[in-house]
Amino acid sequence: MSGTPPGMPAAGGTTVAGAPVAAVAAVSSTARVVITLNPGLVNFFLVFKFTQKALGSITAISIIFTFTRIFWWITPNEKRTWSAVWAPPGFVSFRWASMSISCDIVKTASNIFLGKPTGPHVEGAGNVLQIFVFGGFTIMTARFHCLATTWEAQGDMVGRPVHWKQLSYAVIACSALITARQIDQVVVFDQMVVPSSYTITQEWVFWFFDQLPLLAIYSIFIVLHPGDYFPRDYTRLRLNRKLLLAIKGSSDESRMRNGMVISSPPPTGPDRGKSDWVQVEEADMGLYGIAK
Repeated sequence: MSGTPPGMPAAGGTTVAGAPVAAVAAVSSTARVVITLNPGLVNFFLVFKFTQKALGSITAISIIFTFTRIFWWITPNEKRTWSAVWAPPGFVSFRWASMSISCDIVKTASNIFLGKPTGPHVEGAGNVLQIFVFGGFTIMTARFHCLATTWEAQGDMVGRPVHWKQLSYAVIACSALITARQIDQVVVFDQMVVPSSYTITQEWVFWFFDQLPLLAIYSIFIVLHPGDYFPRDYTRLRLNRKLLLAIKGSSDESRMRNGMVISSPPPTGPDRGKSDWVQVEEADMGLYGIAK
């Protein structure tokens, strides 16, 4: 297991912003403890509210980035379509991340109406919309997993990526957890009109329903580290889609010999971390014992 932060690949680039997420989470939790012990500290309360709102979106965007790389890694070129991920193939991260950020903008815009009846309604609308965004993403990832399992059974996957299902299950589980946390956000927000309500007065509710899902997400990505699965070309902050398409096209050609499909070996041992270009070229040269 790599010693890098959750979501950081073993070699270069990033799939999930592990360090920024950890920093925001630490600040948010610290501020929460301080205002619990000293409720009158307004500045710490503002820091907590801001970081708590940002933490959900940053974590969700990290999950979205990881899913996008799974999508490009295992999907055959001809099956990389809008219907597979409910978005243009080149804009998967942009679509889902922009929708999440748009909800945050709506919630932030509610501050314009501070002291007015409109403010809580605007923030509440942003919270509810974010449930639909995270929930829709969770459904989409689960549906894509089922489609990819079908492709694998039919032998359509290029390069036959190793253990992709483990990482896909991790993304689905994390998506469901961030959705559950957002539902709690809505419940707590609605209860704020009654300061004496149980969810507001009991501190354990916050730590169990708000912080525990985040801890579970970070733990999942530590155990199922994305950098231990993705080839190096997929661990950059920005995916070079043209290069990846060329790699997959080259892989298709190099694996077809006399009507037989030949797959290169899994990226383990000394070949771990090599780019797909290197592995394809070595396969063509017969370094893996492939007879031309």
